[in-house]
Amino acid sequence: MAVKQIVYDAIRSGTARSPGLLRAADWKLWTDARTLLNKYIKEFSGGGVRLETTGSYAMVAGKLGAHIAANAYYDGTNWNRYDTAQAASFIAVGQGQFLFYSAPAGANPIVWSVSAAQVPGASMAWLPLTLNPPRCRLYRTAAQSIPNVTGTAVSWTAAHENVAGAAPAAIWSAGTPTRLTAPIAGRYLFTATVAWGASAAGAMRHINLGAPGFQFAATGIPPIAGGYSPQMNVAGVVGMTAGSYVELNGYQDSGGALNLISDGGGQYPQIQAQRISP
Repeated sequence: MAVKQIVYDAIRSGTARSPGLLRAADWKLWTDARTLLNKYIKEFSGGGVRLETTGSYAMVAGKLGAHIAANAYYDGTNWNRYDTAQAASFIAVGQGQFLFYSAPAGANPIVWSVSAAQVPGASMAWLPLTLNPPRCRLYRTAAQSIPNVTGTAVSWTAAHENVAGAAPAAIWSAGTPTRLTAPIAGRYLFTATVAWGASAAGAMRHINLGAPGFQFAATGIPPIAGGYSPQMNVAGVVGMTAGSYVELNGYQDSGGALNLISDGGGQYPQIQAQRISP
């Protein structure tokens, strides 16, 4: 039997062969392989295995390419599922590009569906922004007065979160407190919550998301009698160019100034924003 096959069989069985069955050089090959496996391949509960190093880097490398697969293995002829009741997938890397493959549960061998086309390495700028997008969650620490029949942008005073992520800057700056500015082009999701001061006067309480000259999401309700403070929510997705901004605007017609009240705990008024796609 070939030495490589003996070592391979021993590794798979998890038991050391007797030194008497191998030449000294072959036994050393086996023990060296077993030492490396014990050092870098770790098993954990549930049957999982991980490749691990406590040094600087770990890699899977091949001259022409490399694959990382889930519920899939290659037998030299076909790709097969370990569990035919579960879907399978793998990533193939090679020749300056990568491909995503997937297949639903079903009988072996696997018939793969290939993801959208190959992705050249030069166009990978989207990946860190997708994994770590710019995002913020802002609030006011005190009430803000909204004048009668005058649309007014909410001025934010504090942040639960204001993270640039992989973008060149964060979305919000205290220097322009009403504006949520796109640090990089893309589609952004906005959600906001406010509560109006109690008043039954007038006909409308209104909020909208937008900037001077346009709005992309809005909602309005009539005033509520009985001393209640109505809460309102608004949400929308908008495409933004780098440097463009969005504001949350309030409008009311009670006949005098009316507050957007603060709960003091950062729940309202509140706005959230996050880049969700290119």
